[in-house]
Amino acid sequence: MRAAYLEGRSIAALARDHEVSRGAIRTAVADLLHDHTATTEDALWCELAAA
Repeated sequence: MRAAYLEGRSIAALARDHEVSRGAIRTAVADLLHDHTATTEDALWCELAAA
């Protein structure tokens, strides 16, 4: 999974493939996300989660 992420697979695609949440994927690749900044998708997800 980490190799697929490094090759450019999206977190959403990996979550679908492995039948887990996007949060689980983010946790699994957390050390690869050190430069991660909030994106529009993340902001939208946070808004939906809070609703």
